[in-house]
Amino acid sequence: MAGIVVGMLAAFVGLPPRLDAWAVAMFPPDHPQAAALRAMEEQGGANGIWLFFESDDAEALDRGLDLYLDALRGLEETRYAVRRLDDEVAMHAALMQVDPEAVRRYTHRVRGAVAMGSALNPFIAGPLLDAGALDTQLSKPADFRLFPQDRYGRIFLKPRRGVDQPEYSVRVMRELRAMLETTEVPGVRHVFSVGPYVVIANGVRDMNRDMRRATGMSAALVLLVLVVGFRSLRAPFLVFVPIGLANLLTFAMLALTVGTLNYYTVVAGAILIGLGVDFAVHLLGSFREQRATGLATEDALARAWGETGAPCITAALTSAMGFLSLGLAEFKGLAQLGFSLAGGLLLCLACMLVLLPALVAWLDDGDRMLLGAGGTGRVRGVRGARVALVGAVLVTIAAGIWGIGNTSFEYDFTKSARDDAVFENLPDALQDVTKTSYPPVVVPVASEVDLAAAQERLDAGIADGSVPHVERTLSMLDLFPSDQADRVEALAGLRELLLSEQARFLPARLQERFAPLKAWEPRVRTAEDLPEVLEDLLDRGRRILLIPSGEMHDMRVSRALVEALEDDWPEAASPQLAQGVLYRWILADTPTIVIGALLGVTFLVSIDLRRPRLVFMAVGALIGGMLWATAAISALSIKVTITNIVGIPILMGIGIDVVIHLVHRLRASGSISATYRTVGVAVALSTLTTMASFASLVFASNGGVRSIGSLVVVGLATLTVTS
Repeated sequence: MAGIVVGMLAAFVGLPPRLDAWAVAMFPPDHPQAAALRAMEEQGGANGIWLFFESDDAEALDRGLDLYLDALRGLEETRYAVRRLDDEVAMHAALMQVDPEAVRRYTHRVRGAVAMGSALNPFIAGPLLDAGALDTQLSKPADFRLFPQDRYGRIFLKPRRGVDQPEYSVRVMRELRAMLETTEVPGVRHVFSVGPYVVIANGVRDMNRDMRRATGMSAALVLLVLVVGFRSLRAPFLVFVPIGLANLLTFAMLALTVGTLNYYTVVAGAILIGLGVDFAVHLLGSFREQRATGLATEDALARAWGETGAPCITAALTSAMGFLSLGLAEFKGLAQLGFSLAGGLLLCLACMLVLLPALVAWLDDGDRMLLGAGGTGRVRGVRGARVALVGAVLVTIAAGIWGIGNTSFEYDFTKSARDDAVFENLPDALQDVTKTSYPPVVVPVASEVDLAAAQERLDAGIADGSVPHVERTLSMLDLFPSDQADRVEALAGLRELLLSEQARFLPARLQERFAPLKAWEPRVRTAEDLPEVLEDLLDRGRRILLIPSGEMHDMRVSRALVEALEDDWPEAASPQLAQGVLYRWILADTPTIVIGALLGVTFLVSIDLRRPRLVFMAVGALIGGMLWATAAISALSIKVTITNIVGIPILMGIGIDVVIHLVHRLRASGSISATYRTVGVAVALSTLTTMASFASLVFASNGGVRSIGSLVVVGLATLTVTS
């Protein structure tokens, strides 16, 4: 009864769990990139949603975009929506990039041609009126890479609030999807949408789905293993009651401490179903072994507890130590996963200690031993054992060296998303569009004086390559340069000449090319003339935008940009920079985590086994198993990712359990044969339940979660056999 009450309270506190797919939420609060992104969101942000449409008819696409634009502007959460820049503003921006002296020189040439009137010879006019580089600048409005001309129509939607609250992104995307489903424009198709709001909303949806799917599959697979292994329907009930309570307590613990679940911690419940049954398998296996000898229920339970209690507690502590080593990472996502698994495993152990003995006594179903246990087989000695051992060690080292040398890292950040969001799975046309849809890197500045100096330095860095993967800068100075009046005066002179009566004798091509210049109003403009989208992005002159280029989904590219900006521009912020910071953390934290896990596990094993020879044997078996696991992972072409790298300390924490149980029984019985026929079978069964829980992750829609399942299943199978 008390367990039911505790479970109900835990369910009330921890369910349903809050999910957060915003990667910045897993950054340390005081990290410059996290602080910069949060500050940017508080100031209105530079993030939004890009919607892409296509049609076989250009005119239909143009009309359809206007209809969709009206629908988007009518949404409750829309701050503004825009499909193109105002032609006047765009032309002014393009013209402000033109050298006024070059314009005056060209004006002088045009004036000479105009003076010739009807005598202007086309053969003379061609070379004389060739504008060279000025041609494009004087005839084409700027798009700032915001609205490039290609087969797609674009609409930029700016929600009213930032992306720092996942519930808000979910609400925005729910409203947007409803609009797209109910708004039908014949001949115009919505192709896809991109932006942080889309990523976060889809992430929350997928996390929720993966959590339910992985937990259900884990329970089903573990149940199947237990039914077959115990040859009973009662035994799984004995196990799942305390495991279920422990999972509820774990979710309550996470709700009270961490607050939200992320891409890593969302599968903690599914993993704990397999990990938590370890104690139950060994206790029930030993209990049945004792009952088979004729002992009464209580006596068999007492003796089983005496044999399995100490190794199970040690195994739980070593596993928890392996998980807690993730806390050495600077990235909070890894630390939170380690905390949730360590805390959850200890809660599983506590629930087993309290509930399992009572349930065993209540539901004792006889003296059937574990499937495969018992028998009279004997493990005989092997001649030349030392030679064989040396040979095995050398082969293991060689396998480990080969495995480490052939291990490859997945640099595509999108591989941690759904398959249909992975960059390389997109059609070529969409890949090109994606490259033009990265949010700009925002560099905040304090004043107009700082703006000019900062932009000059950034432009110099882009030119000399010290600021890589950036196409250009954009700031208020590009729209309103300090010598704007001089530029306007020079352009006004050329425009006036082109509009004069004598200009009618100029070549028709020239008249057509310079039509935008003639339609432009030559006057000095101010920030009051800016459309809302530019005023917002440029924060009224307090920001410089870096327009990225290249494949920013490649984490090596993101890291290079981070390292180029972090010293001089620590407040620069963008999702791509956060991605680069995360990649660098993973590379730096992994050795620390692995060493920390090994030292922690060795320390606990030393306390438990005491004898140096046994400790050396246990830790040596773990290291050898990890080397073979590395070789197996490489042989199966399983890439290491920023997500599944958490599997390395997890394998170390779980893998040592096998050795601990075998060594304890071997030391007690002195018989290798008896050890394999009893504890060896229980070890195999508990390993299968753990593998089943991780195998359930393979059914997740998120590629990162699936990669954790693949790596741990292959690694644990190899490590267990080797141990």
